[in-house]
Amino acid sequence: MYLSFDEIVEIHNQQISRYGGESGFLNRGNLDFIADMQDRFTDPLEIAAFLLYNIATLHPFCDGNKRTAYVAAGIILCESGFDFLVSEEEEERFVLSVANCNENFESVTQWLKKMTEKREFTY
Repeated sequence: MYLSFDEIVEIHNQQISRYGGESGFLNRGNLDFIADMQDRFTDPLEIAAFLLYNIATLHPFCDGNKRTAYVAAGIILCESGFDFLVSEEEEERFVLSVANCNENFESVTQWLKKMTEKREFTY
């Protein structure tokens, strides 16, 4: 599963509408890059890490990049059968660390592996 450009914009708009902030693009080209490059990955954890890392660090939007990044990653994981096992405090701490460039793609991927669990389906 991947998120389209328009789906990421919709996530952003929902976050701004719900929590406030300035809507619109800071750098639309960065969002084009993010939306187009997701398909380099097939593992949902890597796709989620790519979205979380790049939306938070490349700042395609005027405001709400960290929120959008986390929600986008969460959607990929949820739709792929993963549950987050992280407190709100840890979530906020880590996403801020990513946005402050204290993390890299690999550390984001490892954090997601550590903080998620694959749902077991029973029939």
